[in-house]
Amino acid sequence: MTTTLRGGSHRNVRGRRFPAAADPETGRGRTVVPHVSLPTGRAIVGGLLVAVSALGIFAAHRAATVTETTEWLIVRGSVAAGSVITADDLALAPMTLADVTRRRAVTRPGEVIGHVALVPLADGDLVLRSDIADSADAGRTSGRRVGIALDAADALGGDVSVGDRVDVVAVPSADETSRVIVRGALVSALGDRSGDSVGSEDHLQINLEVPDETAAQLIIDARAKDGITLIAASTVTLDAPAAATADVGPATR
Repeated sequence: MTTTLRGGSHRNVRGRRFPAAADPETGRGRTVVPHVSLPTGRAIVGGLLVAVSALGIFAAHRAATVTETTEWLIVRGSVAAGSVITADDLALAPMTLADVTRRRAVTRPGEVIGHVALVPLADGDLVLRSDIADSADAGRTSGRRVGIALDAADALGGDVSVGDRVDVVAVPSADETSRVIVRGALVSALGDRSGDSVGSEDHLQINLEVPDETAAQLIIDARAKDGITLIAASTVTLDAPAAATADVGPATR
């Protein structure tokens, strides 16, 4: 069953359009194009969500399966503390590092070659920026060890042990005032013994670790000029001296 529409086109009962009859004047027929509906907004949003989910799954899969390709500098062999690092001491190894370690690690050999190792480095150790220093900076900032010979009376009566922290006081001659020239020097050795307390010796050979070259020079100069003595923090708790009070008479108006 068909229905005749205005303009000469025909449509069957199912709504399908057919070409209209030929125009008598032009001899050409007219084609009626069916209406095409666009996807709704809900359908578009749904498609976007599906696409985003697929990308997330792909990214997660890639992160779980793809191997870290960054190559980091490691030590080849062993490097002693204070040694200058050469190209032969280094190698590259791919590995995955935590973010906090990545910021301290090194990838370019040029940033390490010629620098000084601040700590002993073993074969396979990851090279960290905190473990190296420029050779010029290392010479300026590294500590110094100075050896001095003292009478027991100038070394806390001989009651000195390895690991103690002491202050070094320059003792002047005549009417000058003594002064602390180095604070917190570390006793690293006592003569040929490196772990014994020496309390009965009259003469002590002591090695002190000091922060820098300047501190070492102050000790050497003071020792050669007038002499030095060691002091240390007291282990005894002392009461503060009572404050002096003046007698006050009765108040008068």
